[in-house]
Amino acid sequence: MICRSFKMSAVSLVFFMAFSYAARAQVINRSLEANATMSFNSQSGIDSNRHTSFGASGAYDRFGKVALLGEFVYQPMGSTFAERDSMEMVGAGARYYLRQSTKICPYVVGIGGYSHFNQNVIGAGKNTGTHSGYFAAGGGASLYASENIGIRPELRYERDMFTSSALSFNSVRGSISVFYVFGGSSAKK
Repeated sequence: MICRSFKMSAVSLVFFMAFSYAARAQVINRSLEANATMSFNSQSGIDSNRHTSFGASGAYDRFGKVALLGEFVYQPMGSTFAERDSMEMVGAGARYYLRQSTKICPYVVGIGGYSHFNQNVIGAGKNTGTHSGYFAAGGGASLYASENIGIRPELRYERDMFTSSALSFNSVRGSISVFYVFGGSSAKK
């Protein structure tokens, strides 16, 4: 019951922010941005379920059209009675805004970086890990609720390339981010 209530609240918040009269898109030159992200990945874990991932990222918008970004993502991959798996990703990339308007700023994004897959054998005290690289490409839109705060729905194709071909996979990641923009050449002093 609590989970359903949370989902309804989250959907209502997204709807309100996306269609609110006060929503205005504003990409500011030389601004910094901090994001908290929740993602839904098409990749199943060890328990054959899909798990929500969580992350944080930051961006620097140098020219108003291109933002350089870095991200960290923690992806639980499930557990069984004998094993618990997870994956962490650290990457860097760029976001290019296709157009700017008074309500929405659509963009494309490309990112790549380092992945680490963790496997913890429960009760044996054995932890193993595999390293890899990943890259992702996709798009989304920035929706502002106020001068500095907004939400960002995004959809990406992602490729993780582990040294073991059995662990390498393609996936689709849908995410929603809450972000805060500060600084910038047009910021008030």
